[in-house]
Amino acid sequence: MKKNKLSIDTKNELAGYYRGADKYSERLESHSASAYAEYIEFVKRFIPAEAKLMDAGCGTGLPAFLLAKNGYDVIGIDLSSSSIKRAQARERANLKFFCADSLKIPFKNEIFDCVATFLVIEHIPDIPQFIEEMLRVTKHGGRIIILSPNLLSPFNILLPLLDSILCKKANFLFGVDSFWGMIKLLCRHTGLLIKKKLCCNPEFTYRQPILENRVDFIADNDSVYLACPIDFKRYFEKMKGTKIENYQGYGRIGKIFPDLATGIHLAVRKL
Repeated sequence: MKKNKLSIDTKNELAGYYRGADKYSERLESHSASAYAEYIEFVKRFIPAEAKLMDAGCGTGLPAFLLAKNGYDVIGIDLSSSSIKRAQARERANLKFFCADSLKIPFKNEIFDCVATFLVIEHIPDIPQFIEEMLRVTKHGGRIIILSPNLLSPFNILLPLLDSILCKKANFLFGVDSFWGMIKLLCRHTGLLIKKKLCCNPEFTYRQPILENRVDFIADNDSVYLACPIDFKRYFEKMKGTKIENYQGYGRIGKIFPDLATGIHLAVRKL
């Protein structure tokens, strides 16, 4: 397995940002329940009610709260003390929150039926370690579930480009602020996607994040991993003791062109 590496300084800066970014938490808190409907429905497809579930990178706790309302016994963890403080206001008998690092999950081996994560994996600076931690605390026969944007999907660039052409407001990715800058980014991401498609080994690709503690930050500018479903397909195909139960079979594009879908939808069972 290949991966480019982030500097220690970047990792420390990223961790410090999420620990103290109160405006980031405020933005998360503004999301309505409908923003998490896809996540909740996907979990329900694979995990029976009353299962013990961890929501890793739970933010301010609304998705974990919605899972608890659907009958799951939920523990949420997040690196941000600001987010966890907000989340703890939602605690109930089957819902608890802890401030913790998802790369060092503070629980014993094999105690959860599922570890699920939503719009988090792209913010993780070491994907293999995160996967290992999720699997470590998952019971045999349990599952890990990953939902994330596919940051190498050409549609995540083409749609803002179309808005720009139509003179609509366009939120370009990664701090790029011009039409031609997005064309260059599209070419670069397409080349990387083709390379990953042709390679038999997983290759997790990281980037320098743009860290802004503002309520109006542009989503995914702070992402550190160029999330791509092909990476996970290659990774789990080579990992013993796991089985991919769902790979991208969600939505029209995901069913026809799974590697190009705008999102990542993955369910993996621990054998």
